[in-house]
Amino acid sequence: MIATRFFRQMHLAHVPSTDGIPIFYLSGVRMLQASFPSGLVIDSADYNAICVFLDGDKYPHRAIAQILDFSFGLGYVEVLNAPGFIADGQLRQEERERVERLLAPNGLAAWRIENANGA
Repeated sequence: MIATRFFRQMHLAHVPSTDGIPIFYLSGVRMLQASFPSGLVIDSADYNAICVFLDGDKYPHRAIAQILDFSFGLGYVEVLNAPGFIADGQLRQEERERVERLLAPNGLAAWRIENANGA
């Protein structure tokens, strides 16, 4: 818990935030929370699929760890040390598409436009 607090404070230092979330992650965090209202457990199917989804959108592992920590309180270090992977190419694509379907009604299109514009 001490490490979680430390990294959250470090990731919030010197960046604008809303409700304890850096503004550059705010729409993504809200989208993930709305799409997975029961939260996530590390190494679950949904966790691995979200990691694959974010990796496919070119987020580095540290950013994925930050996003999942701010979204679900999983702990930055814990996520960083447990990257979700799906090795099988077909299953990887199917899981990515499943996550996209879950995110679509919660702002996926707007989030992609925001990211394309460098927000």
